[in-house]
Amino acid sequence: MVKSKANSCYSCPEFKVNGDDLKLIANLSDKADVDNDLNSLEDWEQHPKCQKKLKHIVLPNPDAVGPRFCLSFRRVKPILEKKLVQDASTEPPSTVLIGTSVTKRINSSKIAGRATCKFVNCSTSGDRIQDASDKLDKLYAGTLTDCSDKPVGSNLEIKNIILSVGTNDIRRKSNGVSSLYLPVRALLKKAGDLFPNCQVYVQSVIPMGYEFSWTASNVMSFNSLLRRCAKEIPNCSYLDVFEDFIHRGYPIKSLFFDHLHPSARGTAVLARSFIAVTRGRNFSVKI
Repeated sequence: MVKSKANSCYSCPEFKVNGDDLKLIANLSDKADVDNDLNSLEDWEQHPKCQKKLKHIVLPNPDAVGPRFCLSFRRVKPILEKKLVQDASTEPPSTVLIGTSVTKRINSSKIAGRATCKFVNCSTSGDRIQDASDKLDKLYAGTLTDCSDKPVGSNLEIKNIILSVGTNDIRRKSNGVSSLYLPVRALLKKAGDLFPNCQVYVQSVIPMGYEFSWTASNVMSFNSLLRRCAKEIPNCSYLDVFEDFIHRGYPIKSLFFDHLHPSARGTAVLARSFIAVTRGRNFSVKI
């Protein structure tokens, strides 16, 4: 028997059962043949069919102290089954990651975990800012595929969009990265315009090895550019992961597979920020 959690008699205003509740229970049961015109609690108490169908229910009496309201599991089970079907048909809030080879190894299932959310990784090696812009169009049209070439679909309830761009754009910019301001700003604006109800995050570029003499300065300048653009676009935030890969001013070697891509430990550091965004709370990843 399932009993109410009320700590007092039925005179307590926090515990009330109306006719609609009892009517829903009867209609969902396998022997429901109660008239549909019973709307009040008095109708339920006086109707003979109600007395028969609801014989396991002790109707509450608000004016007097009496036995607690009891409801058998046989009556509750159909309600629970209906709710489970409704929950299964509802798509959970989704976080979509559009990135490069730096974020391609992020495991979507581990990011979402057991939380009531979904994480979709749409990272592709070699992508640049323009490629990310094209992916936003495909996401809006419902034709985008993830990093495993599986269709993302068009019925997603997108809550967050994470943009991880710039790595392949700044590597050979020997004259600086100022020319990338307009493309980055246009990318963030497009994300906000196409998906006005979601939060857009632009991830900072992680430290890069000294492939060229201008690499380090380009990384710092581009991250400053990303922060500036994020402040100018509504519903856009700057996701800073750069400091997590730095110790005493130098990149942490164990977090990198080569001069550009993070190792398994480095991927876990990235995942820490993505988990916080997806699940909406702080989360610690052991590395």
